[in-house]
Amino acid sequence: MRLERSHAEAYSLCNLLYVVGGKVPSVQPLHSAECYNPLINTWTNIPPTHVKRYNFGISIPGYMIYACGGNDGEISHHRVECYDILTSKWITCPNMNSNLEGARATMSDNCLYCVGTTINQTIMERFDPREGQLCLLPPLLSYRKSTDVVSHENSLFFFGGLNSNNLAQCNGDRFDVRRSKWEHLSSMLSAKHGHSLVEMDGDIYGVGGGKTFTVEVVILVLFQNKNTRHASKYFNEIGPKDLASNILNSWIREFPYLTLAS
Repeated sequence: MRLERSHAEAYSLCNLLYVVGGKVPSVQPLHSAECYNPLINTWTNIPPTHVKRYNFGISIPGYMIYACGGNDGEISHHRVECYDILTSKWITCPNMNSNLEGARATMSDNCLYCVGTTINQTIMERFDPREGQLCLLPPLLSYRKSTDVVSHENSLFFFGGLNSNNLAQCNGDRFDVRRSKWEHLSSMLSAKHGHSLVEMDGDIYGVGGGKTFTVEVVILVLFQNKNTRHASKYFNEIGPKDLASNILNSWIREFPYLTLAS
């Protein structure tokens, strides 16, 4: 990149990689942004965001890059803005209802979902670009700081994070966006915080976190009974060197599945 930055957020759109915000070590947070074109192997600057931010949420409902929340170097804020790749301009959006610490975001049903922590709970808000407003949703069942969120079909998945005692946890929650309902999930094999959750080919991978360098995978299975139901299967941890071979071959160990919705 043209500028060294940590705690930035990145997203790919139309075969380009966009990196937004972050901070330079020992310097105030940034509002600059860059775009990488792999075809010509070149980084270019794009217009800066309206506010400086790091540790914020980013997602792309409606092919617009949304940046929500984050820290401006003094406090966590509730500012939301989106980048239009056609006009190369940042557009100010309605503010969130809460100042969220460690905000993370994902997309489902063309809506933006942003989650983060306040003083005593982890809350989530939804932004529907068609309505142009943010609304509060039921808070997470468990307090989670330094966690991540990933979407799959009509569900949002949360695993790990720090609890109210600042200890890493391994349990998870699922939010059904159609029913606006939370459900507990079974636990990962190891406690994680500051990790990343990635959906790939219908499976969810929990990568890194804290001082761990392992990867765990949740295999999501759809099956039909009287109603369509989701089930999850937890498999053994895999190290980064073994990730590719384990994906291509059979898994070593399988745990009983947990029914998520009836």
